[in-house]
Amino acid sequence: MRTLFILIILLLNLFVIAQPREMNVKDYNMNVKFDLKTKQIVINSELSIQKNASLRIFPLLLSKNADIKSIKSSNLEDVGYHFSGKDTLVISLPEKLINSKKITLVLSYVLPADSLIVNRGMYVMKRFDRWYPLQIGDIFNANLTVNVPDNLTTISNGSFKKQLLTNYRAAFKWKTSNESDLALFVFNSDSMEYKSEVVEGTRMNFYFVPGLKDEQKIISLVKSSFSYYNGLLGKYKNKDFTVIEIPAGYYLGQGLHTLLLFTPTLLQYIPDPGAWVPHEVGHQWIENSIQIDLQSKGGWFIEESLTEYLRAMYVEHEYGTDSLSRILKDVYLANYNELVKEGQDVTVLDVVSVNNSIEEAQCIYAKGPIILHQVRRCMGDENWIAMIKMVYTDYQGKFFALEDFRKCISKYDTNGKCLKLFNDMIITKGIPENLSFD
Repeated sequence: MRTLFILIILLLNLFVIAQPREMNVKDYNMNVKFDLKTKQIVINSELSIQKNASLRIFPLLLSKNADIKSIKSSNLEDVGYHFSGKDTLVISLPEKLINSKKITLVLSYVLPADSLIVNRGMYVMKRFDRWYPLQIGDIFNANLTVNVPDNLTTISNGSFKKQLLTNYRAAFKWKTSNESDLALFVFNSDSMEYKSEVVEGTRMNFYFVPGLKDEQKIISLVKSSFSYYNGLLGKYKNKDFTVIEIPAGYYLGQGLHTLLLFTPTLLQYIPDPGAWVPHEVGHQWIENSIQIDLQSKGGWFIEESLTEYLRAMYVEHEYGTDSLSRILKDVYLANYNELVKEGQDVTVLDVVSVNNSIEEAQCIYAKGPIILHQVRRCMGDENWIAMIKMVYTDYQGKFFALEDFRKCISKYDTNGKCLKLFNDMIITKGIPENLSFD
């Protein structure tokens, strides 16, 4: 269990690239057409950008495989550009747009379909693939129209409508808000096993590779953890939630807005879905409904430690208080003691990325939940639950940072004892010996 736990720590997260915040992409209006006869994906992306400085030149990330046909401003004026290094598109604005606070860019480009296809004919397009021009860290709204042959199914973030077109084509229209990672999956539904249920008023869609050994257990865990968080934190705000097994050879388990993604390789290394399903479902509340800036101090703690402690609370809910004590001691504490090398531990505020080292990962995924449990014990269960409900109620669609979490603790900590405990633990290396896991 300990070895498997560190694998999920190191591999469930995408690498975050720091970029200057002199501009932000606020809205996307995108049209994607799959032309499989020519094996091309034709994309028109309209970006609404908020500039916070007088910029002439700025970078966006876009796949180096993109064959750009044109980049224009909203008044159809040509915009200069060139690629620099891997997947970096450098935009050069015309003179009249340099001082504009708001600009609109329209990019027309083509991606080779074969570069985005995995097994069973599924096309996978995620932020990591740079299929749309982006700046990592932006929170945006998106309207996405996808035109495909009508024998194909399209899955993306948010809510959707399907429209049958002429010439044996279909249009899927997706709309989403407060997004940070726009994902798109196009595939023949006949190649996957599909199941659907309504849970707590939400349509749950499951797409699995036929023959998945743990199919029923994954479905059961998704449903039960979803219901638990729905009651604990607050009602899920979307009409659909989709779970997709991506038939690819790489390692992935990830919760995105309205999506839970995983690959068969994940199950090879983590045989028990209980170790990752409730965590990824929890991200529908912490990270996707509430936005976290991972480049801020303590950002990883808020996003991942809090979500992992939600998983521990779910285990407690399902199997009793003894199970919570066991996961705290036999998983989190045991992993930390075994995997963190002597003298190399870090504080919560030292963590730049959980991908940097085992020590940074363990600080977030093992020590982090232990810290939160101590705060809960200090507050008492009634105040703790009231506090985390307040987090979801007050910060939906907003950024939630470490300082905001401190304010939430203070509201339910009349004498300041719990906040002091929290502040001391996040700046201290290692795990104190005098902790209680009851």
